[in-house]
Amino acid sequence: MELEEQLLYVGDSSVVTVQKRMSDDSLMSIESDIIYESSDPEIVSVSETGLVIANGPGSATVSVNKGDAEAECNR
Repeated sequence: MELEEQLLYVGDSSVVTVQKRMSDDSLMSIESDIIYESSDPEIVSVSETGLVIANGPGSATVSVNKGDAEAECNR
């Protein structure tokens, strides 16, 4: 899985797009059975659907898990 880092300002929001790199090097979107987590919800919160909201100044990591696969990015 791959995630793209983004710079968000307090009050901004973004949707996490989860993609899997296939053997032919193409990307396939993954949309089901995903678990999203924030390392610090006071800075960045993330909903069950992947909506990320910048709540305060600082840096936090958004983690995405699907089965045995995991990816992280800083927001």
